[in-house]
Amino acid sequence: MITIPMTVSATTAEIDIGISPSLVPIAMTVNATQSDAGKYTGEYVVTPSDEQQTLETAGKILKQNVVIEPIPQNYGLITWSGLGIRVS
Repeated sequence: MITIPMTVSATTAEIDIGISPSLVPIAMTVNATQSDAGKYTGEYVVTPSDEQQTLETAGKILKQNVVIEPIPQNYGLITWSGLGIRVS
């Protein structure tokens, strides 16, 4: 058996490898690894608020699910009518 050390880098999930002549059987093991460059490092637990929140996850690799907490029971809607404040 001949061992050929090889490093393959790809920007997509597809890798094509060809060896001639095609009659030679090829046994190989492929281990997928990722660099730290694309890992998500933000919060994984989020509590809703009255303002929009954005988790910067586009194009990132997440290590776990993002959890959206329920709206707190003491959360109320505060409105100003021009004459007074209303909490509902």
